[in-house]
Amino acid sequence: MENINVAVIGVGHFGQRHAEKYKGFSHVSLRAVCDIDQERGRAAAQKYHANYYRSTSELLEGEEDLQAVSVCTWPSNLARNAELAISAGKHVMVEKPMALNVPDAEILASLAEKKRVILSVGFLTRFDPKLQRLKKAIVEGTIGDLVQMSSRRDSPYPDKVLDDVGIVKDVAIHDIDIARHLFGSDPVEIRATGTPHNPTFEDNAEITLEFGEGRTAIIESNWLSKDSIRQVCVTGTKGSSRLDYLSRELTILGEAQLHVTDCPDEDPLGQELDHFTSCILKHEKPLVTALDGIKALRIAEEAVKSLQASQCHRL
Repeated sequence: MENINVAVIGVGHFGQRHAEKYKGFSHVSLRAVCDIDQERGRAAAQKYHANYYRSTSELLEGEEDLQAVSVCTWPSNLARNAELAISAGKHVMVEKPMALNVPDAEILASLAEKKRVILSVGFLTRFDPKLQRLKKAIVEGTIGDLVQMSSRRDSPYPDKVLDDVGIVKDVAIHDIDIARHLFGSDPVEIRATGTPHNPTFEDNAEITLEFGEGRTAIIESNWLSKDSIRQVCVTGTKGSSRLDYLSRELTILGEAQLHVTDCPDEDPLGQELDHFTSCILKHEKPLVTALDGIKALRIAEEAVKSLQASQCHRL
């Protein structure tokens, strides 16, 4: 198989996970890492046996002969770095939320189409084998027609609280994408509530997405919990299902019997990046497109507006 030369822009915790996965692929050569923090960037370059660049411009003007990059910076810098890479003709995997706002995200999508490069957004939960098994059960009608979805992502405040987005665009956006994926459509109504305890951005939210015909998704996220909870439950006309990401357990109660599946950790990030690079080699459309990123971001923005409005109109 032909090799692809890649680089990772932003090598904080998650960027280093990208670098680690790329190093494990036989069809990928990790040529460089880029980070404005020289100490962190040089340490990552040494760890992953790659060249170091302090800026994206320097990286793209270098002699690495890159075909693709992962952009893993803070949200406020995602769109700018992705735009530079796309303009240079590189395929891009950009972490969620892909941009701070929809207009910037749409610029990226339009530019990628013009340059004829792949632009995929980092919704790695789509590649979790448990979620894929759940989607398969819905498509096959095991639980009948999907009526309701509820998800919950609770965790303590992260070590470094973001200063550019709140929990909706940073965390809940994953479940927004999952809701669109499981229902196979876009919501027709969006509502959200939550009382922030952080002076800058919302740190908890309950989002309700109405998909029409009585179909609803309720998404709960917060950074106020003392422990971590990550799960999604769905109800259909003939059964229900519960997926716990942390215990790796998927339970599907169909019309006839109970299915309990203990799915091993099959490395969703590794599968996501393998899929991204394979799509480049095969000239195929990725599972998660730029349009998916734009739609999830648009819903997240509407949820934040609804949340802010509900705070202003309390009686």
